[in-house]
Amino acid sequence: MALTIEQFRVDFPEFNRVSDDLVSAKLAHALKSIGTAWGEEADHGQGLLAAHYLATAPQGQNARLTSDKAESTYGTLYREMRTRVTCLLRTP
Repeated sequence: MALTIEQFRVDFPEFNRVSDDLVSAKLAHALKSIGTAWGEEADHGQGLLAAHYLATAPQGQNARLTSDKAESTYGTLYREMRTRVTCLLRTP
């Protein structure tokens, strides 16, 4: 199941001022990276990745970890979560 704009705004209220069109586009882009292996964590992973995409967009500069790199806390959390999901796939 894909994360809705409404739920994204509940989970990440710091993006409430971002247009629905932009949030929807970033959610759709993030969904492409979330596979069935994510299971119950799929919506959270999609939200973190969409938040990362929004934070690293030009208007999201204040949400970046550093101003000169396209890094964000959301991206760091997403990568950690992706690693856990990937490790679970390797466990017999």
